[in-house]
Amino acid sequence: MRIHNKLTIAYLLTNAIPIIVLSMLFIKQAESLIINRIGDSYQTMVSQQNSSISFNLQLYESIANHLMLNPDIQSLLSDPSIFEDKGIITVNKEIYAATRFMRAYRESQVEEVGFYYTKDYTYSDGQFIFPMSALRDDPHFDTFNNKKPMWYLEHDAFQDKYFITYFRAIFSYEDSVQIGYLKMKVNLPSIVSIDSDLTQQLGNVRFHIVNENGTTIYDADSSLIGQPSLLQLVQKEASPREAEVIYQDDDRYFVWHQQLEPLGWVIALSVPTESMDEPIHRMRTYVLISGAIACAVFTVISYLLTQQITNGIRKLRNKVGRVAKGFQYPASPATGKDEISILDRSFDDMLNSLSKLIHENYSVSLKKRDMELQLLQSQINPHFLYNTLEFIKSEIDLMECDTDMAVKMIVKLGDLFRVSVSQGKHFIPFSDELYHANCYLDIVQIRSQSKFDVEWEIDPAVKRFYTLKIILQPILENAIQHGLEALTDRRGLIRITAYIKETKIVVDVIDNGVGMEEDKLLQLQHPSDSDNQSGVGLFNVSRRLKTYFGDMYGLTISSQAGMGTTVSYCLPVVDSDQDIPITEGLLKRQANVNLSR
Repeated sequence: MRIHNKLTIAYLLTNAIPIIVLSMLFIKQAESLIINRIGDSYQTMVSQQNSSISFNLQLYESIANHLMLNPDIQSLLSDPSIFEDKGIITVNKEIYAATRFMRAYRESQVEEVGFYYTKDYTYSDGQFIFPMSALRDDPHFDTFNNKKPMWYLEHDAFQDKYFITYFRAIFSYEDSVQIGYLKMKVNLPSIVSIDSDLTQQLGNVRFHIVNENGTTIYDADSSLIGQPSLLQLVQKEASPREAEVIYQDDDRYFVWHQQLEPLGWVIALSVPTESMDEPIHRMRTYVLISGAIACAVFTVISYLLTQQITNGIRKLRNKVGRVAKGFQYPASPATGKDEISILDRSFDDMLNSLSKLIHENYSVSLKKRDMELQLLQSQINPHFLYNTLEFIKSEIDLMECDTDMAVKMIVKLGDLFRVSVSQGKHFIPFSDELYHANCYLDIVQIRSQSKFDVEWEIDPAVKRFYTLKIILQPILENAIQHGLEALTDRRGLIRITAYIKETKIVVDVIDNGVGMEEDKLLQLQHPSDSDNQSGVGLFNVSRRLKTYFGDMYGLTISSQAGMGTTVSYCLPVVDSDQDIPITEGLLKRQANVNLSR
């Protein structure tokens, strides 16, 4: 294991273990505190809702008392003959005025108010005053107690809605004789509504209200109202500060509840046990995140500290590793005074000496490559020059000399060698290379009296790029001498094409000459193994391409006896004579050298 890793692990152990131990102790103490505080807060919520509902019930009881003591209602229930004297319309208006006090219908959300005679009188306005027979139709009539008011849940089938109904007997305030009954129907939410903001904050916590018969008066799920309570809280008599554990459909709940006095109802708050675990999990998450952050900070500090300690060793190791792979890079001398820094500086001195030696060897390699290219080029120019001058001399010696033809050949020859010289440059524009080849073909056609045709298919985009000079002419010379001169059964044809394919320029020279046998084709495809029967032409072209661009480039030759020959080569796309890629051959010779200095 590396020194840096050992030191990092040591620092982590000395810091992480105390953090983990302290975090576990804190979590254990905090869990107990959270459970106690949550239980107290839930019980407080139950007490607050109990007080709110009790206040609402008292409000409506006070409204009912005010109605029962109204003089018009007292006199009407005491003496039903008033209907005959005043008429139903007048009586209805008086009762309406009596029930409209303090705008009770709107502010208190009283849905209906009904007054019932103690006997089955036929007088009724159909809105406020009813006979005793109408009261007997109420399913709760048998449970009425004349001495005690009653609250119960009532379902309006017509509206499909639940109401809280208040029922009590009405007594004459003059002689305390019962004169009738009061029935007041109140909207359920105005009595047992739970604050919506509170329920949203509580999440999975639910409030329930159950009457003395076990029927659900209120639940967050409105479909459960009027149904038997699933929690069965009526028989529970646990301490108000303690939570009961109740199971429902294989789910486990904590329940806090209180009695709604004096009705005998129960208000309860149920919480899934999983929700009780949520704040504990949240607290654990906070503690673990804090501990993880602390460990991460100590890890970073430990890493940086050990990195600083081992920085000198690491730099020296990297230098030695790169040199072992055959590369150098700019030296960054160590400034310290410790043993590692001294060793680092000594190693840099050794690299400097090695770099100078490599630079000298590289310069020699470049000079050697240029000499090789010039040698190959010098082999081509004298050969063609000798043949052309010999032909011009022969033409001039003849008595029937065509002076214009000789002059034309001399001009073409001059243009040809002007391109060949190119001020000593190895790379020339493709347009010059094509012109050089065209001059050559013009001279040869004059000499051979146009025994063959030439077709050019050149992509105009190719002409603006650069090429290694005098590549095309030796290929054309080989096609003429070895393919077309021996042709007797048809007229010769040479087609030259040049186009761009992906990132390369492809040139094809196709002739319809005599072609060659397979054994001779194999010799041309492996110039290093050939006996150089093709002269300095194809052999030198292939050598020059491979020397400058690498083994991936060179000539591709395909031929069939009696059918013709195709010679192809490709070049990288070069935008200028300065944008010359480093050859693969040179890279191989410099495989262990990296001159980045």
